[in-house]
Order: sequence, then C-alpha cells, then structure tokens
Amino acid sequence: MPHELIDTSDANETQTNLSSIITIRMSNRLVKYCLLAFPVASSGLGVWQIKRLGWKKKLIADLERQTQSEPIDLFSIDSLKDLENLEYRQVKVKGRYDPDPSHQLFLKPRQLVANEEAILRGRTAQQSNTGVNVITPFLVDGSNLRILVNRGWLATRGTRDTVQNSVHIGLGQSSDPPREIVGVLRGTDTRPRYGARNDETTNTWQFRDLNAMSRAMRTAPVYIELSQDKDRREGPIGGQTVLNIRNEHLNYAITWFGLSLFSLLMWCNKYAKRTLVKLRLR
Repeated sequence: MPHELIDTSDANETQTNLSSIITIRMSNRLVKYCLLAFPVASSGLGVWQIKRLGWKKKLIADLERQTQSEPIDLFSIDSLKDLENLEYRQVKVKGRYDPDPSHQLFLKPRQLVANEEAILRGRTAQQSNTGVNVITPFLVDGSNLRILVNRGWLATRGTRDTVQNSVHIGLGQSSDPPREIVGVLRGTDTRPRYGARNDETTNTWQFRDLNAMSRAMRTAPVYIELSQDKDRREGPIGGQTVLNIRNEHLNYAITWFGLSLFSLLMWCNKYAKRTLVKLRLR
C-alpha cells in the first residue's frame, strides 16, 4: 500500500499556540503577584516607621530629662572624647567671663526660646523676638582652660552698636571672685543644606562650629549653653537650648500606609474583579 502522507503542520501550529498561551498566562500570573508585593512591602515599611517613631519619642524624652538633670562637674569629665557622648548633659563649672566686650561671637539670626526667664524679664509675643546668641570665652577657675559659653539670647533692635553696648552686661571684671555657671553641653552643629556658611574673617556665625569658634576665641573646643536663671534681670536671656532632633517618622508612616492602600486598591481593581467575574461564570 502506498504510504499516506500525514500533514503535521496543523498539529505543530496548535502546539505552538498552546505553548504561547501557557507562557502568557504564567507571565501574567507572575506580574500579578509581583505587583501585589508592593502594597505588602510598603505596609511593612509603614509598620517599621511606627516603631521608629516610638524609638525617637523615647530618645527625645531621655534628652529632655538629661537637660534638666542634676548638673555634673565639668572637671569630672575625663577627656574631650567623653564630651561628645555627653551632649545635652547639664554641667557646672566655676570661673570668670572674659571681660572684654569685643571678645564675643554672635550666632545669628536666632529666635528667642520663650521660657520662664524670658517671661519674667518682660518679653512678650508682641515684641520682636529676632536677635542673636552671645558666645563669650570663660576662664575656668584654677586652670588655664578657656571654654565657650553661650550666655543666651539678646535682641538686636536694628543696629550692631546696640548689641555691642549690651553684651558687656553680666560679664563682670577680671578682679571679681569666680562664679559658678550651669549649662548644657553642646557639640558642633551641621550646616543646613542651603544655609549660609560661617565667615571667621567677618565674625559671622550661622551655626555652631566648635573648632572654628575656638580658633577665633583661642579657647578649647568646649561649648556650654547657659541654663535659664529666673533671678537674672539683665544681660542675655539664658536657657536657649533647642533639641534639634528631627522626628518625621509619623509622616513617613502615613506616606507608606497611603501608598500601600492606593496600590492595593489599584491591584484589586485590575485583578480581583476579573477573579470575581470568572467565579460567577462558573
């Protein structure tokens, strides 16, 4: 018998189409579950930010307690390296301010931190509370150590001469007996991304740079922000310490949870409806 010729082209085409359909379905399923991973991951990041929020709140509360804790003697600190680990810690030290009014640094501009001392001295919200922080060298008693002390906030009232004529208040004289001051240890600040730079040549200071400031005033790189004193009635207003610690974790958490919800709704709109329609057709 003559051999029958079998046409296999249709069978091959059917097999190819079937393979293509399977590949497309697998690809669509893979994309489907990959897209589902985004709302799951963003939700997890939101939970992580909530945990970070709790940690940051505890850190800020601990630092606030530290600024109000019983002051320790500056001489009880062994080295400058230890000072870095004691930022925001209250310390006390005896000595004298440099009595020369020209030996001052001004951090500017600075907003007044309202506290009891400011209120008792008559500062109100209606007044202009833009001014400078006055930084003065302080000679520690019984040593040759000179440190920097932020004596507090002083209103500028428009002219440099007015400030210069006011900074001498509270300095005392070199012959005066040593006084004890209490303040908060601070470290070097970072320059804001778009903020102005410090200029040592013109004595213009926008942020704390302990190394540069200590060079300018010939002091050790030790910086204390004077605590408020409700009995002080003249000179700069103390207690100007601000906890410069960002706490944006709640905003981050809301953003991540919002992205999670939005992407989940988009996913459901694309895939969950199709699944429901298929189930109803069955």
